[in-house]
Amino acid sequence: MMTRHPVLGVRLAVFILLTAVVSPVAADNLLLNGDFERPDEHGGAANWFTRSPGGTPEGEAKLIGGGYQSEKCLVLEGRLQPTLLGVFCTPIDVGHLPTDRLLFTCHARTHEQPQAEVALITFGQDFHQREWQTPYLQAEVQPIPRSQDWNLLSWYFEPVVGTQQVIVVVRVTGRGRLYIDQAALRPYPDQLSAQIQEAGILHEFPDRLRTTLRLTNHTDRVRQVQAVLIAQDEDGRGIHTQRQATIAADGQGLLSIPYRFALQRSHHLQIIVSDPTTGDIYEHQQIGVAGLIEAHCRQPAFRQTILSSIPIQFLEIAGRINATERIAKTAQLSARIAALDLHVTEDSDAIQRPTPNRFTIKLPLKAMLTGDYTVSLAAEFTPSRRYTTKLPVRRLSPSPSEVGYDVHNSLCINGTRVLPRGLYHVMQPENLSPIASAGFNFVVVPSRRTSSTLAEKANELGLSLLVASPTLSSATGSPPGSDFWQNLQDKFGNDPALLGWYVLARPDQRSVPPAAMEQLYQGLQQVSPHHPTLMALSSPSLLKLYSDFCDIVVGWSLPIPASPVTGVGQILNAAQQAVADSKPVWAAIQASGPGWYSDAALDIQGPGRAPTVAELRAMTYLALMHGAKGLIYYGYQIPAYPGTRAFNLPQDAPELWQAFPRLNRQLQWLAPVILNGQRTLLPAAAEGALHLATWQYNEGLYVVAVNTSDQGLVCHFQVPAAAGQALQTMFESYQLPASADGSFQDSFAPHEVHIYTAR
Repeated sequence: MMTRHPVLGVRLAVFILLTAVVSPVAADNLLLNGDFERPDEHGGAANWFTRSPGGTPEGEAKLIGGGYQSEKCLVLEGRLQPTLLGVFCTPIDVGHLPTDRLLFTCHARTHEQPQAEVALITFGQDFHQREWQTPYLQAEVQPIPRSQDWNLLSWYFEPVVGTQQVIVVVRVTGRGRLYIDQAALRPYPDQLSAQIQEAGILHEFPDRLRTTLRLTNHTDRVRQVQAVLIAQDEDGRGIHTQRQATIAADGQGLLSIPYRFALQRSHHLQIIVSDPTTGDIYEHQQIGVAGLIEAHCRQPAFRQTILSSIPIQFLEIAGRINATERIAKTAQLSARIAALDLHVTEDSDAIQRPTPNRFTIKLPLKAMLTGDYTVSLAAEFTPSRRYTTKLPVRRLSPSPSEVGYDVHNSLCINGTRVLPRGLYHVMQPENLSPIASAGFNFVVVPSRRTSSTLAEKANELGLSLLVASPTLSSATGSPPGSDFWQNLQDKFGNDPALLGWYVLARPDQRSVPPAAMEQLYQGLQQVSPHHPTLMALSSPSLLKLYSDFCDIVVGWSLPIPASPVTGVGQILNAAQQAVADSKPVWAAIQASGPGWYSDAALDIQGPGRAPTVAELRAMTYLALMHGAKGLIYYGYQIPAYPGTRAFNLPQDAPELWQAFPRLNRQLQWLAPVILNGQRTLLPAAAEGALHLATWQYNEGLYVVAVNTSDQGLVCHFQVPAAAGQALQTMFESYQLPASADGSFQDSFAPHEVHIYTAR
């Protein structure tokens, strides 16, 4: 999204919102020569290196005059279509930093169509030893928008667990020129940071809004701070304003920024916090403001769509009035469904307001027939000041195949709540019997392999089918007018075995624009309203850009052996934050090694090995501890592609395959606890190596402890909810004695999992 900012004289593109603050370290720009003022002996930028994978330069990278408020900038010129030309920085050591996020900023402009992008690539090993033969941990890419004006680009980046070095790559893939200047990579938060306390709330009628920031100075000297706010609606109309503040050494302060905007129009806020003297940018955040009344359906949870197989008694709406408490108190709320002649006000029990700003509304569904409805919500402050918003709700006619999720984000397949446990890349009907015998309840099948025979066999064995699009073109309906998804719906949409559609694997790693996934999602909701769409995402920093455009987010992490098993928890935490508990999050669990699918040497031993049984089990329970409501193991029969080798789970990793029946039996036994229990993630023990979580279910307490290290542990840990109770191991035969404060001691082999219960 692009907006005009007259004060800075640039156009802004903001990618990620991040407001959480962690203990920072004050630091200068981590990029050497990020201002591109120092040339090398060839006229390029010192500490930056040119890379053209084709072997012959298809363009040129050099320093020229006329940078962004500076003498020089770097220009990349692509002379061919397509072009493969990039520059990359000296590898930056970040493993020692006490923060787990970085902020990248730069200024850029373009000429013609260079199809420019910036990538951040992380490594768990020293890049200098093997250079580009070094296995990477993650590679995240953002496009650089075309513009003749200088743009400020920003990117909150979260390196995956195990990262030691990061490299910034700027490249062009088309004919044209990219100008780049003032590139910076900083620990986040750095010397200054800002948290949004309130955003776009009404503090005076008719249109005076306010956004308040909590500014924090992380240095030992007084700092001047400049905060710029830009508000823009969907039509591009907007305003900008700015404020300055002085923050004491190691101090905090609130900064309120008033502005005027129409109450009935939702808008986007962009906030830039910088040092007014140096121009260093420390925050560049974006949020959406929904207007005066913000509301969403809590029930039905699945797409605001009522399925006959997931019965609900009430249409339940939750929301807030975006105003100060003083103003919100004066509002009288009401809700109406005109087609049902249904109208409720605050005089009834249908509307509850736990605080002046927040509300819940329950509307009975007795008269709601199949069809589309509109719920009109109104807040009346005076007879002349009445504001409304509308929510669409759909009730579908019954179907022989219905899959959705309930208010607890638990999957419901034809009326039955399940803990999904599946396998990627299942190709043949004869594969299904051993998979069902191993305890799985669904499989991911490429669309070209989905057949009536396979569906019949799946129904016979009680397995569900998740149908996957194999290519980008088929997933996004290319060429235009393609009936790819409609044809699949016509063939399998009424089959009881159909679980849903796996639209595209990791579009965040394939430079697929989020807008393309949004268009696909909107189309699939119409083509297949009774089934969910799933999307696997693997970039913690980019996940929020895509998570709105699917029904179920699958957090993808294949950490073994390059990084710790805790990478599973990291991607799931990012997914949970992105969806804000509004939809299910599942986990992709590694059951094969990079020696089959990504290691250039295709060495299936050492750096290319598959997980051990202990690592597989640890990743599984870490996923559940971090909120996963479904599991997909990668993979069963991965075909060979150019530069890779085929993988067959029973043949190539027989010890893993033999472990699945026992693991799945345990997961099936624990399914009611996982689906219905109240989960709590506890502080880690043993200096962070032992991860802990509890579930409260049916007056019982269930505890999962995972040793995330490759070393054995004998350690103490605390479970406050089990104070005064003994812990009995499940699936084992010993007990930990009770203690008054819930302290326990146990031993753990490398990556071992213990599960306990107390009653």
